[in-house]
Amino acid sequence: MKHVENWQMSLRLATLAVVVVLITMSKPTMSQPITDINSTFMRYYCSQYKGMNAKYFLSNLNATLSSLRRQLTTGGYASARTLLNGESVWGLAWCRGYMSIPDCLACYDYAVEQLKQCGLGNGAHVIFSDCDVRYENGNFYTEANHRAGVVLCDDNTTSPQPVEFQKTAEKLLQDLTVAAPRASKYYALSTRQVDDSNATVYAIAQCNLNISQSVCLECLQLRTLNLHDCLSTVSGRAMDNGCFMRYSRTPFFGQNQTMDISSLLWDDDSNKKGSIIGGVVGGVSFLLLLLAFILWYQRSKKAKRGRQDRSTGSTELLQGPETYSYNDLKVATNNFSDENKLGGGMFGEVYKGTLKDGDAVAIKKTFMASTRGKPHFTNELKIISNVHHRHLVRLLGYCSKGHHLFLVHEYMENRSVDQFLFGELRHYSIQFLSVSI
Repeated sequence: MKHVENWQMSLRLATLAVVVVLITMSKPTMSQPITDINSTFMRYYCSQYKGMNAKYFLSNLNATLSSLRRQLTTGGYASARTLLNGESVWGLAWCRGYMSIPDCLACYDYAVEQLKQCGLGNGAHVIFSDCDVRYENGNFYTEANHRAGVVLCDDNTTSPQPVEFQKTAEKLLQDLTVAAPRASKYYALSTRQVDDSNATVYAIAQCNLNISQSVCLECLQLRTLNLHDCLSTVSGRAMDNGCFMRYSRTPFFGQNQTMDISSLLWDDDSNKKGSIIGGVVGGVSFLLLLLAFILWYQRSKKAKRGRQDRSTGSTELLQGPETYSYNDLKVATNNFSDENKLGGGMFGEVYKGTLKDGDAVAIKKTFMASTRGKPHFTNELKIISNVHHRHLVRLLGYCSKGHHLFLVHEYMENRSVDQFLFGELRHYSIQFLSVSI
């Protein structure tokens, strides 16, 4: 009998051991026990609506959660989507910037265990101080202030914090609100010493990476307002879908993690003023360069004109030919009538005329294609009018009218004028003048 009792006792112990093993195997494995998680719970949400197809929805949900965890092993931010058999699951997970990867994964695993309590709900969201995990059956990535923000003030504060502490904390939160959206990962944390005190304020501001810079700024501004009522306590937390803020009198991140945010606090107005000043300086510089170019151009033009004047300066000492008016020549030739015409050629026509003083002259009428060479032509006339030779018809003067030029020569009674003007000797006189024209 005693042997039978011993056998029954052994059987019971063996059965109990098997049950314990089975229970242990069926229990989900986590990075660390729930009781060891040192992260303050902030919000838990389950959707009231169920997935259309439970089998496929749960399969997609598990795939999405697994993808999120894999991504968190290399960084503190992850997003994933699974769409199979008509059931879509969008997931997002992110840890605070001061969290190590092991701590981030532990917080994520703990949050996922809480999400599983939603069963077949097609959406769930759990927020802790150190991490945030959410899934939905639609795209929610760009949401920032979809629901009312969560605010947690310290409940263990026995007396209000000094005014200087509150002012320092508020100013630090405002600076982080500006700095975080400008940081590369929408994340900034810093400390600030309270004046005339041993107290230090520790604070963080962070946005999820799927929202825009402007939405991040707006979200953090709202969280700063939320935390205003917490400033009399030693710590406070504010959270919404798009951002997270926290301050505390006691450290919650390592001293070596503190960031220098001074470079991120440039003021928009100062930046605009800098742009205006830069524009003004640039404009003034351009005007100075333009003025320098104008002065250089004028000096170059003046120097060129001086060289031209020096090249023709010798002609100023010569007595130039007389200048006749067009009307005088018109009257002298009877309006350039054919009766007064002596001849013509490729260089022009010659008319006999009688001036007001009664002198007979020969007037050659030529055509100038351009008036730009007129100054040089005038200088050559001065030279020719001062040359006297028996083979040259003396030039008495000239007149210009539009593109026409009239040369007034002495009239020769005993020899044909047209031979002198158009004959074999023209290469020594008139042709030289015509080429100069």
